[in-house]
Amino acid sequence: MFCLEYLRDFLAVADTLSYTEAARRLYSSQATVSRRVAALERELGVPLFNRTTREVQLSEAGAVAVKYFRQMDDCYKSALEAIDAIRFARPPLRLSCPDYWLDSYIEPLVLFAGQQAFDSGIQLESNSPQRGIELVGSGECDLAFGAAVPTNVDRRIAMRPFAHEQVVAIIWKGSELACRDAVTPEVLKEVPLVLLGNKERDYERMNSALLAPFVAAGCVPEEITYVGQVETLAMALLERRGFTLAPQSVGRLHRDYLVVVPFAEPEPQLPLCLYYRADNLSERVVKFMELAEHFADSRRL
Repeated sequence: MFCLEYLRDFLAVADTLSYTEAARRLYSSQATVSRRVAALERELGVPLFNRTTREVQLSEAGAVAVKYFRQMDDCYKSALEAIDAIRFARPPLRLSCPDYWLDSYIEPLVLFAGQQAFDSGIQLESNSPQRGIELVGSGECDLAFGAAVPTNVDRRIAMRPFAHEQVVAIIWKGSELACRDAVTPEVLKEVPLVLLGNKERDYERMNSALLAPFVAAGCVPEEITYVGQVETLAMALLERRGFTLAPQSVGRLHRDYLVVVPFAEPEPQLPLCLYYRADNLSERVVKFMELAEHFADSRRL
C-alpha cells in the first residue's frame, strides 16, 4: 500500500507538470519523486501522467486521482489540526522530581517521551521526595519520581517501579579507599558516612535503601552525619574526610577532592519508581509510566 508521501509527490507533479519543479518544492530529488509516482501508478494499475520528452500531462485517470487525492490530503491536514487542538488544549502532565535527578534522569526521560510522540506537555517541578508525594496526594502533581522503597504514605498513593540504579560510594580523595577499584560495606564501616537528611525526614526512604546492604552485612558505619541540602554534601565530605552513597546516575559530584568508587559484587541497587494517585489514574499517566519503563530498558542496552 502506498504511503501519504507518495500521494503528495503525485499532487506536486500534477500542480507543476514538472518532476524537476515538484522535487524543488518538496525539497527532494527528481529521482525520488519519479520513483514514488511510479510506485503509485503500479498500485493503481494505470498511468497517471502522459509523458513525452518535452512535456508532462495528466492522464484521464490522473485527472480523477487529483480530485480525490487532494481531498484525502486536506482531510489528513484537518485531522492533524484537530488533534493538535486537543493536545495543546489539555494541561501539561505535572511531574515532581528531586533536583539532583533532573539532569541525569528526568530530563533525558522527558526528551525520550517527546521522541515517542507523547501527546501531552510535561511540566517539571523540583521538590524533595516527600514533598513530591504530598503534591501527588493533593492533586497538584500527576506523578512524583523517587526511590521505590516501602514507606508510609497516603493510602491513595501507589508506586510503579520502573528502573534500578547501581549505588556507588563517593569518597574523600585522601582516603586509602579512594584508590581501590571497588569497595564493600565491610571496609567502609570505620569511615565517616555523610547522608542527606533533615528534620522533615524527607530522605528517610532513600537512605534506608542505600544502607540496606550495610544492615544486611551487620556493618553499618558507626559515624553518620546528615546534611540538609545536596549543595552542602561535598563540603561535608571534605570536612568529615568521609564518604556518601548515591545512585550511579547522580553520583557525579564534580570536585577534585572526591572520587567515585563502585561496589564489589554483588553491587547494591536502588529501585526507582513513579508515585501516582491510584484513585485518579488517567490514560496519559499510564502512558508516561510505560514510556519510563521503555526508557529504562533503552539505557540498559
